[in-house]
Amino acid sequence: MVRAPSIPTVKALFAVSGNVCAFPECDRPLVDQSSNVVIGEVCHIEAASPAGPDMIPNSLKMNGKGSRISFLCALRIIKLLTNV
Repeated sequence: MVRAPSIPTVKALFAVSGNVCAFPECDRPLVDQSSNVVIGEVCHIEAASPAGPDMIPNSLKMNGKGSRISFLCALRIIKLLTNV
Protein backbone atom coordinates (compact mmCIF):
# COMPACT_ATOMS: atom_id res chain seq x y z
CA MET A 1 0.00 0.00 0.00
CA VAL A 2 1.27 3.46 -0.89
CA ARG A 3 1.23 6.23 1.69
CA ALA A 4 -0.17 9.62 0.85
CA PRO A 5 2.52 12.16 0.03
CA SER A 6 3.48 14.58 2.80
CA ILE A 7 2.34 18.23 2.75
CA PRO A 8 5.89 19.42 1.85
CA THR A 9 5.95 16.93 -1.05
CA VAL A 10 2.57 18.15 -2.35
CA LYS A 11 3.78 21.76 -2.07
CA ALA A 12 6.91 20.87 -4.05
CA LEU A 13 4.74 19.15 -6.65
CA PHE A 14 2.57 22.28 -6.96
CA ALA A 15 5.73 24.35 -7.40
CA VAL A 16 7.18 22.22 -10.21
CA SER A 17 3.80 21.91 -11.93
CA GLY A 18 3.48 25.60 -12.82
CA ASN A 19 -0.31 25.02 -12.59
CA VAL A 20 -0.17 22.79 -15.69
CA CYS A 21 -0.96 19.09 -16.02
CA ALA A 22 2.28 17.06 -15.98
CA PHE A 23 1.21 14.77 -18.82
CA PRO A 24 3.20 15.45 -22.00
CA GLU A 25 1.45 17.82 -24.42
CA CYS A 26 -1.39 18.55 -21.97
CA ASP A 27 -1.68 22.20 -20.97
CA ARG A 28 -4.82 22.06 -18.86
CA PRO A 29 -4.64 23.96 -15.55
CA LEU A 30 -4.61 22.22 -12.18
CA VAL A 31 -6.26 25.08 -10.30
CA ASP A 32 -9.16 27.08 -11.73
CA GLN A 33 -7.90 30.63 -11.35
CA SER A 34 -11.34 32.26 -11.33
CA SER A 35 -12.56 30.20 -8.35
CA ASN A 36 -9.24 28.96 -6.84
CA VAL A 37 -10.65 25.42 -6.91
CA VAL A 38 -8.13 22.59 -7.36
CA ILE A 39 -9.27 20.59 -10.38
CA GLY A 40 -6.17 18.38 -10.68
CA GLU A 41 -5.15 15.34 -8.69
CA VAL A 42 -1.91 14.06 -7.21
CA CYS A 43 -1.37 10.69 -8.90
CA HIS A 44 0.88 7.81 -7.95
CA ILE A 45 2.76 6.44 -10.97
CA GLU A 46 4.48 3.06 -10.75
CA ALA A 47 7.02 2.07 -13.41
CA ALA A 48 6.81 -1.45 -14.83
CA SER A 49 10.30 -2.09 -13.43
CA PRO A 50 12.62 -0.18 -11.08
CA ALA A 51 14.71 0.85 -14.10
CA GLY A 52 11.62 1.74 -16.14
CA PRO A 53 11.37 5.06 -17.96
CA ASP A 54 9.84 8.10 -16.36
CA MET A 55 6.57 8.32 -18.25
CA ILE A 56 5.65 11.79 -17.01
CA PRO A 57 8.01 14.76 -16.61
CA ASN A 58 7.67 17.05 -13.57
CA SER A 59 7.03 14.09 -11.29
CA LEU A 60 8.71 13.49 -7.95
CA LYS A 61 10.29 10.27 -6.68
CA MET A 62 8.48 8.77 -3.70
CA ASN A 63 10.55 5.84 -2.49
CA GLY A 64 13.39 5.19 -4.93
CA LYS A 65 11.81 2.01 -6.35
CA GLY A 66 10.36 3.40 -9.56
CA SER A 67 7.48 4.98 -7.68
CA ARG A 68 6.69 8.60 -8.59
CA ILE A 69 3.91 11.11 -8.09
CA SER A 70 2.64 13.67 -10.57
CA PHE A 71 -0.06 16.30 -10.67
CA LEU A 72 -2.50 15.55 -13.52
CA CYS A 73 -5.67 17.23 -14.75
CA ALA A 74 -8.99 15.44 -14.24
CA LEU A 75 -9.45 14.75 -17.96
CA ARG A 76 -6.01 13.08 -18.26
CA ILE A 77 -6.75 10.90 -15.23
CA ILE A 78 -10.03 9.71 -16.78
CA LYS A 79 -8.25 8.97 -20.07
CA LEU A 80 -5.50 7.00 -18.31
CA LEU A 81 -7.97 5.02 -16.20
CA THR A 82 -10.15 4.15 -19.18
CA ASN A 83 -7.25 3.61 -21.64
CA VAL A 84 -8.67 6.21 -24.05
